[in-house]
Amino acid sequence: MSVGANFNEGAAGLAATSGLSGMWLSGVSLAWLGVPLPVLLLGFSGAMCARSFLPGLPLPRLLVSVVVGTLAAAAGTPLAAHYLGMPASLHLGLAFFLGLFAELAISWAFQRLPDIADRRLGGRD
Repeated sequence: MSVGANFNEGAAGLAATSGLSGMWLSGVSLAWLGVPLPVLLLGFSGAMCARSFLPGLPLPRLLVSVVVGTLAAAAGTPLAAHYLGMPASLHLGLAFFLGLFAELAISWAFQRLPDIADRRLGGRD
């Protein structure tokens, strides 16, 4: 059985046992991503949570940052859960924290990479 199938079953089982199946749309997945909707929503929530206390970005960078943070959480959650051997009950929390930390990493990169590139290319000291 693939990692994605285990993850989808775990998310559906968690939602069903917690009584959130209707609210979380546990059976809904985005076929083009292969990610359950709750994972995507919690990854987005983590990214937005991080964004709420980080310095402002111009709108285009803000949109790219949030989308990439969300997709990093969606793609990373099944892999991290598999390799860490996490039970299905923790997958949604993992998605939130991966979105949060991905957003922090992206913010750091947007702030530091231009400086690093300028120094490497001889732009400024």
